[in-house]
Amino acid sequence: MNNIKQQLDLYINKFYLNRIIRGVLWFLAYSGAAFLFLLALESLFYLPSWAKISLLSIFIFFALLLLSKFVMFPLGQRLALWKRMNYKEAAILIGEHFSEVQDKLLNLLELEEKGKSTEEQHPFILASIKQRTEQLTVFSFPKAIDLKVNKKYIKWVLPSFLLLILIAIAFPHFLKETSYRWIHAQKNFDPPAPFTFKVQKEHLKAARFSDVLLQVELEGGEWHEDLFLVIDNKKYPMDGLKSDWFQFKWSQVEKSFEFYFQAGRYKSKKYFLEVY
Repeated sequence: MNNIKQQLDLYINKFYLNRIIRGVLWFLAYSGAAFLFLLALESLFYLPSWAKISLLSIFIFFALLLLSKFVMFPLGQRLALWKRMNYKEAAILIGEHFSEVQDKLLNLLELEEKGKSTEEQHPFILASIKQRTEQLTVFSFPKAIDLKVNKKYIKWVLPSFLLLILIAIAFPHFLKETSYRWIHAQKNFDPPAPFTFKVQKEHLKAARFSDVLLQVELEGGEWHEDLFLVIDNKKYPMDGLKSDWFQFKWSQVEKSFEFYFQAGRYKSKKYFLEVY
């Protein structure tokens, strides 16, 4: 009987190992696909911080749900940290694979329980237990579970991870930059402009109460809409000399200030005008 119980224990452990392997593959498939989806969204739309935080929260919630339900929970059951299947439940599952085993195995377990419930084990019960044990020892219960069936889930995992490896090799800058924006999801990032803001004066200095003429060239492209100068979140339209050349004149500047240029959704770096 001890040999039968050992086999049942091996079956139960393999049952939970099978669930853990399947859960890990599901988790990896979800994580890879979700990560690619998040990368694509951010690269295309430069999402605002609230959208990134919301999407990350949803992604993490479902990732933890998958991990806990399909990996950590069966792992705890395999380690007997909480309730797991008993011998009778295992016998029913084994019987689904070995049809000739189920009734004999269940009867053996019932006889064993009956023998324990009596103060003196009846010779007939002992003989029946021995007979059924000998009949069942020819079966290897763990073989009822084929771990190789989990190979079918690998096809869900490989595509996303192979694509990630390909991106990492072919477009490392894209992967690094987009991942950085997700890591710093609390920040807003502006898309790069299709041109470079080139200020005509390298050293932005002016005497107090003097007039300052600022000119900027859009190097590498043209802009046929309004270009704004932004100071303290206030926008001032610049005069367009050409499609790639704009200017703005300050009259009697009084103090130093920081500013940047904005063309639609594109923003320049910040500049500083020093007034002395």
